[in-house]
Amino acid sequence: MGILLKGTTFATGDQVTATKLNNLVDSATFTSDAVVSNGGLSLTTGSIPYKLFISDLGVTEARLAAGSVSTTKIADATITPAKLSIYAPTWSSTATTIANSLDFASISSSTTGTYSRSGYTITVTMTAHGMSDGTIVTLDFTSGAGSDGSYIISGVSANQFTVTDTVTGTTSGNCTRTSYYGNSRVRGSETIDGNLSVGKDVSVTGSLSLGGSTVRLLTSGTAVNASGSTVDFTSIPSWVKRITLMLSGVSTTGSANITIQLGTSSGVVTSGYSGSMFNTDGNNVGTSMLAGTGFTIRPTGLANFLYGICTIVNITGNSWVCSLNMALSNNDIVALTSGGVSLSSTLDRVRLLATSPDSFDAGTVNIMYE
Repeated sequence: MGILLKGTTFATGDQVTATKLNNLVDSATFTSDAVVSNGGLSLTTGSIPYKLFISDLGVTEARLAAGSVSTTKIADATITPAKLSIYAPTWSSTATTIANSLDFASISSSTTGTYSRSGYTITVTMTAHGMSDGTIVTLDFTSGAGSDGSYIISGVSANQFTVTDTVTGTTSGNCTRTSYYGNSRVRGSETIDGNLSVGKDVSVTGSLSLGGSTVRLLTSGTAVNASGSTVDFTSIPSWVKRITLMLSGVSTTGSANITIQLGTSSGVVTSGYSGSMFNTDGNNVGTSMLAGTGFTIRPTGLANFLYGICTIVNITGNSWVCSLNMALSNNDIVALTSGGVSLSSTLDRVRLLATSPDSFDAGTVNIMYE
């Protein structure tokens, strides 16, 4: 069959007239042979004449020359989210703007599996693939007629997911996941005016600002062995609002008081502390006012090992309060101290001090701050 169905069919001996010649052309119509398989065109059905039209999803990338579509050929304000691919951002009347600010870092993860395609939908079977809906994955179809490329996955289960191919038809075979995009990085500053829903763990380096407040990581210092007459923790950040000083098995060479002192960039503050301390064994209580030189712990004798924490909290400005709870291991005694101090500037250090002539001879000390 030819690609055209004639408008007039001549038989041997027919007279050639102007009308018949005109009808031969004017009434001609395309036949199904005019349509090339997978060429992007289809033929109308119903009444004659049959006409050619571009099939839905019929024009593939291979049919377009490189650079054939330029911005000058696209009318202003004609591009909408519905006209873009599934990989493009969407927007509404409140516009979304992304300007070189969001990167996706691919995870190299070569994993093999099998697939089958029905229509445009490819179902991939890949044991323990570890991905979730919305993940962008790069697939290499090593057999069958699946189209290699990057896809957004959906319909995820533990060992399967689906993607949408750019061509249709039934096929199956083997495939390899070469990488997938599981992490993202924001370069510069981004503002989210609505709600942000995160379905997986979030790793934050630095600070996270939420609604005008700042959420920071709980930071641990470096544990040190108690020795000499002082244990100092310096370079505490200016944003710190709470410090936890931790003692484990700390002892001194004598029975004099142990003192906790705060400081600024000018040095350790040795006066202006107020509050009280007391030791109790459940029956007897010994109390006294702080001497003013720091937050004091009374060991009550040699060979006592201190275990516990001291919590130091910023109440306002440069004013700090302390709550201390320590156990003295060899006397069944609990040491409690509470007090406060106002510094002249921003806190940046904490000191644990053994009163002269004593010095530390055992134990571990560390801080955490937030």
